[in-house]
Amino acid sequence: MPVTIDGTSGVTFNDNSVQAASAFFKRNNILGQVTQSAGVPTGAVIERGSNANGEFVRFADGTQICTVIFPSTAIPANVSVSIGSVNFPAAFVGLAPSLAASGSPTISADFFGVVFFQTPSSLTTMTPIVRNGGTAQNYAEGRGTAIGRWF
Repeated sequence: MPVTIDGTSGVTFNDNSVQAASAFFKRNNILGQVTQSAGVPTGAVIERGSNANGEFVRFADGTQICTVIFPSTAIPANVSVSIGSVNFPAAFVGLAPSLAASGSPTISADFFGVVFFQTPSSLTTMTPIVRNGGTAQNYAEGRGTAIGRWF
């Protein structure tokens, strides 16, 4: 199908129909702000951002992935401790996101840490709980990932 490409106004097809140049994805508009209108993508394909709460990636299909860092927290021997609510860097919509986490001790190897979450999780925060199965107090820090929808 022969086409005429005008870099500013659009693409003219052989049936004289015209499609706006902004409707085509090119190297310079794949990354940027991801937007939608009534569930139809209207912006870039992938958006990456960060703020004081962590990092996020949004995709044009509505998928969102957020990563947060849990602060270093003292955990007594053989107990579970809530680290408190950690805000996502971008809010989710609809169902609460799926959560995954990992943690590690910051002082010694005498620590058996399991990170899990209070349920239900919210659309804006997660509440990690860390288990210290060791014989001495330790400090734990970690990272959490949430996967859900932004629209």
